[in-house]
Amino acid sequence: MAIGIGIASLVLAVGGTVVQTRDKNRQIADMKEIDATNASNLALENKESARRLDLSNKKTAGLLKAYSASTGFASGGSTTGYINNVIGEGQKDLDWMKTSGRSRLGILRSEANARLRLTKASASAGVVAGVGNAIGSGVSAYGAAGGTF
Repeated sequence: MAIGIGIASLVLAVGGTVVQTRDKNRQIADMKEIDATNASNLALENKESARRLDLSNKKTAGLLKAYSASTGFASGGSTTGYINNVIGEGQKDLDWMKTSGRSRLGILRSEANARLRLTKASASAGVVAGVGNAIGSGVSAYGAAGGTF
């Protein structure tokens, strides 16, 4: 009878560990899917923001050139310099936006990877603890039932 109780305790503890492992694996799969979706959405948002800024910059440069030409000052050095400065600053803004977007995407991916590593480590520790508990439960139940080794 002592052996039966020990085996029953062991089976229950192992079963709990299996269920815990399955749940952690589902959680990891869900996290991967969510993180991939978030990264994809952020990349699309960055691309669209950059496209809109580029379009706005081109529109501004075009309007400045048109206004300058309509006033007859199109060939003036200060007007041309100003327009070139506006175009240059617009390009700097666009470059910064792209760099910033890549940086945010990198941070998002790094955080996701760290979270995933932590969850996997937690799952592994849970399995080891579960197996240890299972063995301990089996031994305790066996001993409590009068079994000897």
